[in-house]
Amino acid sequence: MVLWACGETALHASEKQKQKRFKTETALYGGEVSLGLSLMGGKVNGTDSEALLMISNLNANANFLRVSVDVETAYKNNSSIGTRLAYTSGAVDLSNIDLTVPGSDLGLSAGDTRGVLNSFKAVLFHRNYIGLSSKGTVGLFLEEGFSYTHSTTKFGYGDTAITDVHQKVMLSLSPGVILYILPFVSVDISIGIADLSFVHSAAAKQKTDDGSRWQFKAGLKPNLLNLNFGVHYHF
Repeated sequence: MVLWACGETALHASEKQKQKRFKTETALYGGEVSLGLSLMGGKVNGTDSEALLMISNLNANANFLRVSVDVETAYKNNSSIGTRLAYTSGAVDLSNIDLTVPGSDLGLSAGDTRGVLNSFKAVLFHRNYIGLSSKGTVGLFLEEGFSYTHSTTKFGYGDTAITDVHQKVMLSLSPGVILYILPFVSVDISIGIADLSFVHSAAAKQKTDDGSRWQFKAGLKPNLLNLNFGVHYHF
């Protein structure tokens, strides 16, 4: 009887520990408003192309900068709606590239190619949070977003210039993690894993209309281009 009682006590203690360990708490309180800022940038040098087996004599430099701001309001505990505005600019300078197919005579060479990107994006989003700590300092969230993007890309090689204008409407799904570094300051990171989009593209070469096209796209995989890192102030 004593052994059975001890076993029952240990079992109940174990169950209580499991419930406590996985107990979800509040990561965002109803009525809370947060302002967020995200700043991402980078530069890539492509002079070392050993990892790209089909590309040789690659001499390229690329850089990008993305700035976004957002406002988020919690309409109840762990649920919120918000809006985000983002601007992205980028440039690539491709002075030389040789593309060859191993085992064949097929190849492509290009040089003196330049590209410039400017993009504006507006997003309406909804988030559901799950707290992972008893104090609500760490949590997970799932963001559903509806966005509109307008971007202009200009390519030039030799004496030829091409301008491509994209307009995209997209539904996206992005999971993420939130961490409070102060009671009123949090950082979060998320990545898009699924999207559904309609894209309208219009290209022009040397001021001559080259036609336009519509595209429907759907994806179900992590998209590094939809990686977001932000800092939020809560009040």
